[in-house]
Amino acid sequence: MKNNPFVLALALFLSLTAPSLAVTTAKFTLVNTAWTDLGPGPMLLSFKGSGVFAIADTAPAIPLGEGFTMISGDSFYVSSTSHVWATTQGAAGVVAYVAAY
Repeated sequence: MKNNPFVLALALFLSLTAPSLAVTTAKFTLVNTAWTDLGPGPMLLSFKGSGVFAIADTAPAIPLGEGFTMISGDSFYVSSTSHVWATTQGAAGVVAYVAAY
């Protein structure tokens, strides 16, 4: 049985143009003494612990602990292409999980 050139060309094309289904998740440990840059959006953001996030191209000018509140286990889709910054509201350690979207 001969190899069909059309089938081989189609297989090569699909292997080069098919989107990757792998999603990379980054983990950040947040502290209440500084804003942590989680990177540019869009992204899916989830917290393990309660914290806040803000969207800005540079470190937010708002006080630490102020911003969009998230409680543990919540997920939020950030559609902005600006950077997302996060911190905790209290002394308890909080972990943020970020997945590019």
